[in-house]
Amino acid sequence: MHKKVVVYPIFTSVFIFCIPSGECENLLASRTIDRLSITMSAKLKKQIKAYLVEAPMSLGEIAEKMELEEKKTFKLLRSLFQKDEIKMTRREDGVRCYTSKV
Repeated sequence: MHKKVVVYPIFTSVFIFCIPSGECENLLASRTIDRLSITMSAKLKKQIKAYLVEAPMSLGEIAEKMELEEKKTFKLLRSLFQKDEIKMTRREDGVRCYTSKV
């Protein structure tokens, strides 16, 4: 089995990895997927903020409207909340409701 040497500059340090040649493509594919997921998350957050400008919505309503799992929607909402881009209130029935801070 041949090995390839892969060099990744990270900040001011350079890390050198020796990996089997067949795994090189897998490594590059996983890095591409990571970049895509970051881009997708940013787009989803923008979409959530656009929905919340229109009207306050609960976690379940946002997940249903965006056709996402509630777990993924919760992570996106948590990120927006921590960055102070949305606020949370409670409805009369006790359900958490999110609104945009525009």
